[in-house]
Amino acid sequence: KWYADYVAVASQYNLVTGDEKGNFNGEKQISRQEAMIILSRALKLADANTNLDKAGVDKLLKNFKDSSKVASWAKDGIAVCVEKGLVNGDDKGNINAAKNITKAEIATMIYKMLKNSNLM
Repeated sequence: KWYADYVAVASQYNLVTGDEKGNFNGEKQISRQEAMIILSRALKLADANTNLDKAGVDKLLKNFKDSSKVASWAKDGIAVCVEKGLVNGDDKGNINAAKNITKAEIATMIYKMLKNSNLM
């Protein structure tokens, strides 16, 4: 696939790890929580302070009405993205973690991550 080299580099830096079987599934859409995990890992690579304890994670996530729907494996990454201002809730107060992410949403989050990390 045309993206194989990019995925290989992202995998080397632990930005992407694949599904539970280690498959990348490059043609599949990803959820907002999957995107936030990748971005939180990128922030860590950029030396941003991404260390939150359980209480900090819980405090950040409790602000969203649908926080109980966030996958346990995604909580830390989502909390980092919230703390760093990469993502906000919708107008109803939901984080919509399991919803598929749009190109516009991910572009906005990447832009905010680059600004936050002083990479642009």
